[in-house]
Amino acid sequence: MKHTHTLKNYQGSPEQLAEEIGDLFYDSLADLLHLLSEKLQKDANADLARQRFKLGGHLKECSLYLERASHEIQQAWQICEPHVPLEYQRVTSQNAPVS
Repeated sequence: MKHTHTLKNYQGSPEQLAEEIGDLFYDSLADLLHLLSEKLQKDANADLARQRFKLGGHLKECSLYLERASHEIQQAWQICEPHVPLEYQRVTSQNAPVS
C-alpha cells in the first residue's frame, strides 16, 4: 500500500468528492463506510503487528467509528427506503421482480 494525497481516478476537488459521496443513496453510503472501516481495520492490524501501538490504536478506533457510522446510515436508509421509487432502488432478493 502506498499512501497518496489524491485519488488517481478522481479529478474533482475534495469538496466535490465529499458532495458526491454524500449524495449516494444511504444504502450505498453505508456500504462505502463499511468498506472503509474494513480497510482501516486492516491497516490497524498491520501497524499493531509492527508494534506501532499508538498508530494502530488510532486506526482501530477510527475503523470502529466508521463501522458505527455505516450502521447509523443504514438505519437512515431503512426509514427512507419505502419512499424511494423502485427504479432508484438496488435490486435485491426482497424487491426483485418475480418471473
